[in-house]
Amino acid sequence: MLKLGGRRLQERLIVSNLGLLIGMIVLFSVASPGFLSVRGIIVIQLTLVPILLLAVGETFVLMARSFDLSIGSIYILTSVFTALFASQLGPVAILVGPATGAIFGLMNGMVFKFGRIPSFIATLATMIIYQGVAQIVVTGQYYLFATEESFRAIAISFVASVIPLMMVWAMILTVFFIFVALKTKFGRVVYSIGANYEATRFSGINVMKYQLAAFAISGFLAGVAGGLAAAQQGGASALPYPILLPAVAAATIAGTPITGGVVIIAIYLTTDRRVVQLIK
Repeated sequence: MLKLGGRRLQERLIVSNLGLLIGMIVLFSVASPGFLSVRGIIVIQLTLVPILLLAVGETFVLMARSFDLSIGSIYILTSVFTALFASQLGPVAILVGPATGAIFGLMNGMVFKFGRIPSFIATLATMIIYQGVAQIVVTGQYYLFATEESFRAIAISFVASVIPLMMVWAMILTVFFIFVALKTKFGRVVYSIGANYEATRFSGINVMKYQLAAFAISGFLAGVAGGLAAAQQGGASALPYPILLPAVAAATIAGTPITGGVVIIAIYLTTDRRVVQLIK
């Protein structure tokens, strides 16, 4: 059972964020009459999908008191890989992004844990490496085209003529990982690692396993975003794309502190018939 303190503070944060969101919608609607048009809503959704997925993945890493600066490069590299295999695999190519993304995320965690390098520095290095690999893959080509219709239909189809199918996939994954974070043992342990690393480790929990899993989730969701982007755009480019800062900002603005964990009074974890109380 996970007990979170500061409930009133959290409620106020939610209300203030909703108020800010509504205010921005009103402001932009007045400034640009086409903002809330059907076309405008579709464009907003297509723009927000990769940021949403990267932010959810980054949230798990931040919860464990770490950083993943490579998600932007993983996003680019997985979109390149997806576009590379789209003509051969068709719609199945959409799985290339999540699979390779999870591998790259796991590699980040291994560099961080086994190399004993701070995650900020480790993922800064892998960010450059992944970007370089993407440049190598597209050597001699400015853009890798993926125009297979069955592949593109995964992202460019619409629900009710307003909601892009890729937004549906993104929302399903977001809801699932919110459930994982709040309602499963995995989420509670990741929270506890960020709240009190040493107490969690001394309680007998395999901290490394959970930290590696958090990085793998981050890479997986960046890969999903990359695959969907390749399908939506009909290809991919290795040019740098400024998505890292918006994704990290979205994760922190949503309430995940960069210091890890949450605002906690106490966490109660039941592991191997032992109840561990962690106080921050």
